[in-house]
Amino acid sequence: MKKLFINIILFCGGALLFSQNPPVEFQFEQSTVQAFYFFNDVYDLDGNSLESEDWVAVFKGNVCVGARQWDLVTCSGMCDVPAMGNDGADWTVEYMVNGDIPTFKIYDSSEDEYFDAIPSEQFGWENFGFLMAASLQAVNFGCTDQEANNYDPIATTDDGSCDYGVPLLFEFDQSTLQAFYFVYNAYDINGDPLQSNDWVAAFNGDLCVGARQWDLNLCQGGICDIPVMGDDGADWTQGYMTQGDIPKFKIYDASEDRYFDAIPSQDYPWANFSLPMI
Repeated sequence: MKKLFINIILFCGGALLFSQNPPVEFQFEQSTVQAFYFFNDVYDLDGNSLESEDWVAVFKGNVCVGARQWDLVTCSGMCDVPAMGNDGADWTVEYMVNGDIPTFKIYDSSEDEYFDAIPSEQFGWENFGFLMAASLQAVNFGCTDQEANNYDPIATTDDGSCDYGVPLLFEFDQSTLQAFYFVYNAYDINGDPLQSNDWVAAFNGDLCVGARQWDLNLCQGGICDIPVMGDDGADWTQGYMTQGDIPKFKIYDASEDRYFDAIPSQDYPWANFSLPMI
């Protein structure tokens, strides 16, 4: 009876969500299976807390699977983002399944712009999961001061400059199997700590299986992790990590606009959901 009562509360909460009008890119369909991602703090591009008219949404690839207006008064001080799952209905076929890692976006109403957002922790989706992270930070990858030929363009700004996402050689696909390699210190070719625009990626042979922008302000406790994807049987993860594989690493130095091989102080074999510390 208690479990049924909880489920009723959850579905009522989902119904209340639809009394709002999400931004155009944050539209989604209701599902009978869902999880809830909670954040203690959510920040806009300037590091300010979101305003009550701003929105946070969760995505699977390019598909929005949930959104919440970030009004802390309505949320009683802590808002959650519902993340809808695939319940077998036609309109949820591309929604979350167990183990999927979602991505997030923020709509800044004062700027009338959408921004990618990076959570302080990553959690795989599970039905009726209540997943807590410390923070969510809006990010924007600009290229106004460099050609950035190694980047994959993802947007154009109002002033005609371009925004860039993951370096080209560091693109990879999500998998339901993954590990996270935490690195205390990462250095460039000159022995200097990496800068916030630099990236670190993991490879299985010549195949990139995960990457992270090395911005310590966006990493929990100032320690960044590299997601390392495994072969889960999907076509797009063939050649990814399997039990016992040893990943290789590369660094993209944004100031040099160059890629470098990188040597870890310890080698750890890959295992699903493992958390090696380097």
